[in-house]
Amino acid sequence: MIAAACQDGSIRVIAARAAVTAEDWQVVSSFRMGPGLVPTSLCWRPAGTEPRKLGPMLLVGTSSQAEVWSYSAASGAWRQAAVLDGEAGSNMEERPSITSVAWAPLLARPCEWVFAAAGASACIWKLHGTSHTLKATRWASLPHSEEVHRASFDMLGRALGTSGLGWMYLWRPDLVGQWQCVRRVKAGGSADSDEYTEQDANLQDSSSPGIS
Repeated sequence: MIAAACQDGSIRVIAARAAVTAEDWQVVSSFRMGPGLVPTSLCWRPAGTEPRKLGPMLLVGTSSQAEVWSYSAASGAWRQAAVLDGEAGSNMEERPSITSVAWAPLLARPCEWVFAAAGASACIWKLHGTSHTLKATRWASLPHSEEVHRASFDMLGRALGTSGLGWMYLWRPDLVGQWQCVRRVKAGGSADSDEYTEQDANLQDSSSPGIS
């Protein structure tokens, strides 16, 4: 299945009638974001074999916040399962758009990990519970020096790669669960992790508004 974010504020899920030949694609389900929200990015919850079956889920970035949506096979409908709240007290209209989202594969962990970035402000969240009782908890802020355009977890869900204008970052949690930038690479292949470490404190103090 393919999910498409549309300018009219809707998300459409498309599937092929013939899965083997991938022909005759059609919209099989859809849902609409809240009033005034335009989807800007999305990703599927990775399929897994863990015993906690949650069913199809999407992480959707919008013009002001990120939301988790869950599909119910019984009702054939999508419902909002959780919201990754922005900065406390901030006005919805003043929040920056979500520029990138990612969902980590779930391997031998008690909770889900998801990522969302609004410009240079980026966070990892933990999701606990079932699709009907899902709770999002902000876990780590990942400071960047420029807007985050793309992000992806590795196949084991133990590392996260993010990229901005001319830079790629590699993040990993340390032994106590604190996420650290272990590598920063400039376009063309030159590593610059030491320089990033020097900038880290300044970026933490002057993080942009949004989800950080």
